[in-house]
Amino acid sequence: ISTVLMISVFVISNQLEFMNNKDKGFDIKNVFVVQAPIVKDTTWNAKRKTLELFKEKCRELPFVIQVTSSTTVPGEEYRQETYLSLPDQNNKSMVHQNGVDEYFFELYAVKFMAGHNFVPDASWKNRSSIILNESVVRALGIGDFEKMINAKITDHESNEVYDLIGIVSDYHQTSVKYNMRPIAFKYNAFRGHFSLRLKEEDLNEIQLEEKVSAIEQKWKQTYQDASFDYFFLEEKFAAQDRE
Repeated sequence: ISTVLMISVFVISNQLEFMNNKDKGFDIKNVFVVQAPIVKDTTWNAKRKTLELFKEKCRELPFVIQVTSSTTVPGEEYRQETYLSLPDQNNKSMVHQNGVDEYFFELYAVKFMAGHNFVPDASWKNRSSIILNESVVRALGIGDFEKMINAKITDHESNEVYDLIGIVSDYHQTSVKYNMRPIAFKYNAFRGHFSLRLKEEDLNEIQLEEKVSAIEQKWKQTYQDASFDYFFLEEKFAAQDRE
């Protein structure tokens, strides 16, 4: 029995080490996630201004490298789906959707296979643009990535047509135990969760509590009545790998 238990522990430890070291397709190190606030009795314009204000306040912190917002963050399941196709084609592909700002791909170090990111300070253009991952474009029958940049993509849920401006590499949305997901990225700078990349040298145990407290102070200055819920992305993925 002892031998069996020892072998089991060894196998499980090796599996966890493998999953932890396996390339997830993006950089999860030193990413601090603050979950979207639940704010009542306020207008959409007020919510937008408050979200942008919190991002600006976080950028003022000397230990914060980058800040982004997105309707879904890595480590959590997608909540929205839609069907996409190329114009005049019957081949529709079901995809997950994520609304992101122009800093999402940079913060998470997601590689562009073709095309480019959303354009800073050009929300009017970004709203008519879409970025897809490899899984989507292959499902749509696209082989030449560069050739398809600026192609039209039809969204069959909203009946809108988007300009395909970029194609990014696949990454694991949750544990590496699960397959890659087909993902469409639309521009949404004014809604969602916050991701903060922190300086690595500031993440020792002694200083960590101070850093979290400083972020929480910025939160309370912005969202006085909303709870401050957060997690570290590495811990989130490690917990999913152990499940």
